[in-house]
Amino acid sequence: MTKNNFKFLRLLTAIIACGFLLASAVAPLPAADKDQQDGPYVFRMGNQRIVCALQNGEVITTRHPAGKRLNLGVPAVPGLKVTVPAGSPKSSRRFSFRTREKIFALSDVHGQFKRLREILLGNGIINEKYAWTFGRGHLVMVGDVFDRGPMVTECLWLLVHLQAAAARAGGRVHVLLGNHDQMVMRDDLRYVNKRYKKIARALHRIPYPDLFGPDTYLGSWLRARPAVIRINRTLFVHAGIHPRLVQMNMSMRRINRTVRRHMDSSGVVHAFNPVVKAIFGRNGVFWSRGYFQLEDYDPVNKAGLARVLEFFGASRVVVGHTRFDHVATHMDGLVLGTAVNTEDDLPAEGLMIKNNRFYRADATGKLTPVAKNH
Repeated sequence: MTKNNFKFLRLLTAIIACGFLLASAVAPLPAADKDQQDGPYVFRMGNQRIVCALQNGEVITTRHPAGKRLNLGVPAVPGLKVTVPAGSPKSSRRFSFRTREKIFALSDVHGQFKRLREILLGNGIINEKYAWTFGRGHLVMVGDVFDRGPMVTECLWLLVHLQAAAARAGGRVHVLLGNHDQMVMRDDLRYVNKRYKKIARALHRIPYPDLFGPDTYLGSWLRARPAVIRINRTLFVHAGIHPRLVQMNMSMRRINRTVRRHMDSSGVVHAFNPVVKAIFGRNGVFWSRGYFQLEDYDPVNKAGLARVLEFFGASRVVVGHTRFDHVATHMDGLVLGTAVNTEDDLPAEGLMIKNNRFYRADATGKLTPVAKNH
């Protein structure tokens, strides 16, 4: 090796070493794109409420008295304003409803705000300014707002806003918990969009599940949501209800109460408490695919489903979770599946129920009678 070559190698080694040092110095710093928008997140701390939001890559943090109602904007959605009441969200004690009005159900939005907005707008549930236009109708989100997509927070705030707006008009918004919703609250982040890891670092390095902890408004609102409801003679649940829960005498009230009480329980409780395991486990209300005979989930035949429906005073069940190409009926019309595309560039669909008839609804509002899918 010549003297010049040796000097060149020493210089190259020094440059590489400096690069590694620079990278290690930069890596721990929060990273956010200039156009990054997220939030708001509302935290309770003593006699204060702390509001954090990401606006154009900058973290904005404000403090407010705990007993003060807050009127907040959603940075990523111009025109969407939300009101955060002074108190904590109240858990509903009512899980059975009757109505002659229209019902619109959809599921598995997975953070795709654009698709959620399009399907609600196209079917007359909101207008361009996010006002509730569905009158006394019922909107049912059959679980899974979280994970995969890049605008989970915005979807949640839209639903919070519509729930209050619908109540003022005599309508209702029912947001049911799905497996991905409870996964995030229980610190299972397998499917979280990578964007949110960057956001969590930027927001004072708060771990992502803590943005939806029980001491936050969105977290307490989510923990007040049910897992199963009935409207008229239609049961709504994210994945399904296995006949085993009927054998355990699991009423809607007992299922919903167990979910609320044990959302934040330890893994030990979830592993060894038989009631908690039956509800949260593989064949429970968040995960079961038994209606569709898929994978290695315990199958549910028509006789078993009939027992479930009779127990809950229902004629059919609407579910999400198991994805198909279109909203359709299964098991000779006893099951209606609402989980369709979860990608932002694919069209959304929902289930419209009016005059006790069932229709597949697309983002333009076109209604097609739901055909049986055996």
